[in-house]
Amino acid sequence: MRKKTARKESPLLFQHTPPVKENMQTIFSAKKAQRVKQKQREEIERTAMLESKKEKISEDDSAIGMIETPAAVRDQIHEYHVEQAEQETPVRQPAFRKLKSFRDMDVEEKLSYLFNFPKQLPPVACIVTGADGQQFRGFIIGKADKTVTVKLMDGEEITLFTKKINEVKMVGM
Repeated sequence: MRKKTARKESPLLFQHTPPVKENMQTIFSAKKAQRVKQKQREEIERTAMLESKKEKISEDDSAIGMIETPAAVRDQIHEYHVEQAEQETPVRQPAFRKLKSFRDMDVEEKLSYLFNFPKQLPPVACIVTGADGQQFRGFIIGKADKTVTVKLMDGEEITLFTKKINEVKMVGM
């Protein structure tokens, strides 16, 4: 019998991976990126402001022959910041618009809501009451400036004037 001897060999296939310079688990944050951009903008503004002030001071010194007082410099800085605040007043809008409840809407709003109902959802049946008291049960499939097209449950399509509609109710909700 032959004895098997264990021998240490290097691997036959060696894969060299370069060392990673950055952590692969870092998280990207839009807020952090926005802060970095904001800081860069502020630095650019500061350098531009300092350069313009240096030019003003050099022009004033050459013209008048004296250096501005620190109070005058502070006033100019304050005026600059006030101007920047007036120019960059972003109007914050909420991410989601708050919608009225269907009951609180008037007839026009109800009709446009039902016409613009999300296409991913099945259409909502509604009861449209006319000025003469006649009720139509169906789906709103079209809306023009002064007319609304309603597809009735039996497949018939009718067109009604929006001024002659008294009430719109959703059915099944």
